[in-house]
Amino acid sequence: MKLKWMTRTALIASMYVVLTLTPPLNAFSFYAIQFRVSEALLILVWFRKEYAIGILIGTFFANVFGPLGAGFAWIDAFLGTLVTLLAMQIMMNIKPHFMSLIGPVILNGVYLSCFLPLALGLPYTFELILTTMLSVSVGEAVVVYGLGLPLKWLIQRQPLILKLIKEV
Repeated sequence: MKLKWMTRTALIASMYVVLTLTPPLNAFSFYAIQFRVSEALLILVWFRKEYAIGILIGTFFANVFGPLGAGFAWIDAFLGTLVTLLAMQIMMNIKPHFMSLIGPVILNGVYLSCFLPLALGLPYTFELILTTMLSVSVGEAVVVYGLGLPLKWLIQRQPLILKLIKEV
């Protein structure tokens, strides 16, 4: 059982990293205009809570190897992973699922609007924080609602995939 669990965790983490860092997807995975396609994988926690570990590992490594400078990449790896953990907690505890996706949308918008000006050496202005919060939140919403929900519905309608994902 441990080997199967470790394999699934590594697979999910790898998928997250690849979907974040592989060109051309990486061009939209960081900064204020952000459509991180890998965030669609967050819906996997609705099928098995244990998948959160793979997503967290993937988030950590994607942020470490992202385009930010060395010091800020590590800060983003820790803080971004914490934000992802909180977002998944919201997703696992709010029903219906459609409503729970507001967690990652709001949390990522707030976090990145505070973090990016610091990481990029930009002044904290109301306009910058507001536009960053809105652009990140819109991008996150497009991904989790536009890709995540259809992925959930696809998994639910494919008995073999559903069995594979839910299998212990």
